[in-house]
Parts: sequence; structure tokens; C-alpha cells
Amino acid sequence: MDYILKYDRVIAVKSRQVGFTNSACALALHLITFQNNKRIIIFSKAWEEAKKTLREYIKFSYENLPFFLKRKKLKDNEGEFGLGNEVNASYIYAKTSGRKSGRSISAT
Repeated sequence: MDYILKYDRVIAVKSRQVGFTNSACALALHLITFQNNKRIIIFSKAWEEAKKTLREYIKFSYENLPFFLKRKKLKDNEGEFGLGNEVNASYIYAKTSGRKSGRSISAT
């Protein structure tokens, strides 16, 4: 996780089923919960996979946080999840990978 926080692009050589998605999604939820003005994009090959990652990892984890850790939900649809307030909002977006994916979003 130190590399993900230190560098803006990380290529991970790993085997399957080692919990990388769980860890990355937990970190993403941590960032939008405790830091303001974050934009995180989840890329996947197919739209269904991207939506599933957002729903099953991010939203499920958020719903199971204790009430005192939850920030106000601003957006909660199949491709976007936002927390905070109108001034200091943080978002996670689900997108398919492709040449123009995420072009209009400045991820932080």
C-alpha cells in the first residue's frame, strides 16, 4: 500500500486471489472517508465488473462502518459513490478501461 500512496501509477505483478482488490478498495474507501476532495477511479475491462467492484467492495464496506465513521453520502448510483459535503466532496468512479476512459475526471 505504501507504493500506491507514494506513486500516482502502479503496476502490480501478482498472482490471482491474493486480496489485492480488497486491499485497494479498502484504501480507496479510507481516502474518501478521511480526506477531502479525492477522486478515485476504478477501471475494469467490462462495465459489469466495474459496477460489481464498486458495489461489493466499496459500498458494502461503507455500509458496515460504525455510524461515527460515516460521512454524508452525496452520490450513490451504479457508477459513482461520493461522500462529504458540497464543498469538500470525495468520489469513487467505476469506469471501463479504454482509450478515453476517465478523461473528464481528474483523479487524485
